[in-house]
Amino acid sequence: MKNIISFFGLTALSIISFSIFNSFIINDKKFYSDDWSFKKARQFDFWIGEWYVNNRFRQDDNSWKDEGEGYLKVWPVLDGKAIMEFWDGTGRNNNLVKGFSLRYYDKAQDKWIVCLNWPQPNNGGFFFLTGNFRFNRGEIFNQYPNQNGRLIKSRFTFSDITDTSYRWNDGSSLDTGKTWRTNWIMENFRKKNIPEWPNPNETFHSYSDDSYSTSEESKRFHFLEGNWKGTISDSTNNGTKIENIELNGWKTQNGISMFYELKSESNYEEVGMLTYRELNKVWLSMRLDDKTDSGIITKLWKETNNELKFDEYSQLYSKSTTEIDKYKINNENKFEILRYTIIDSTQQQISKQLIKLKKEI
Repeated sequence: MKNIISFFGLTALSIISFSIFNSFIINDKKFYSDDWSFKKARQFDFWIGEWYVNNRFRQDDNSWKDEGEGYLKVWPVLDGKAIMEFWDGTGRNNNLVKGFSLRYYDKAQDKWIVCLNWPQPNNGGFFFLTGNFRFNRGEIFNQYPNQNGRLIKSRFTFSDITDTSYRWNDGSSLDTGKTWRTNWIMENFRKKNIPEWPNPNETFHSYSDDSYSTSEESKRFHFLEGNWKGTISDSTNNGTKIENIELNGWKTQNGISMFYELKSESNYEEVGMLTYRELNKVWLSMRLDDKTDSGIITKLWKETNNELKFDEYSQLYSKSTTEIDKYKINNENKFEILRYTIIDSTQQQISKQLIKLKKEI
């Protein structure tokens, strides 16, 4: 890594050799904890597995044509709290497609929260949809303005669900949902019940080369690839707790994104993704942990005076607090993450988390 980033002095790493990582995947039928056993949280369980995808696209004359194919892997993560997808294949005109999504059921909002990253070369980004199931049909929605400022409503639908197949299609509406137009249909056929979870030194689904990551800046976090071990320190008004921690990182989506899983001795778990957006010259981060009251946190990287900090730009579960992440990269074999939570109104710090890691493989 050419540009070594160093800021705000923190103590050196203290590493103890240990191994606490088993796969997130549990091979028996109950792969989720009691906290996530309620019916609505299990509505996407049909999706867990490995799938072959046949794509169909609407043509200019409104006919339909099969174009491209995909291979989709879906895992339960975080003790069954969330469902994670990686999509790899080709789409319209046989162009490469690299997809990712993470979704969980939010009790407080009584809906599914879905975070997606379907990047183009050198340009990743996260966007959100929310929705529910009705009569075994899942629908998730988003809305956004087009280039002319006109509001477009977007809908993704899961339907015709069986043990071995299901149908997905998109939909867009220019009249707030009164009428819809579908342009893309995926016909999905099961290949396996549960995909294999890769080891830290193995290739993750949706990565084959660095063709989506051609600039030096887009490679900044490639050093995360591999197995890391260290400590996690949680400090609150009640004191400080320190325990061993392990992190596995992989290149995904042909290098434009880095995916990681993290687990502590006390079974705290977290998954996350870092992705680069060349259009804005920024890195974005997304993470979700296994706590019952937490949601997805996405952040935007800012660099000032050689300090790199993820500032909040979307936090889906708490409006009264803010979480700040800071990275100190000592070299390609050691790095630290400092996270602290503050109350927005008073700027009073209420918790701090310090993660120190050293690369093993």
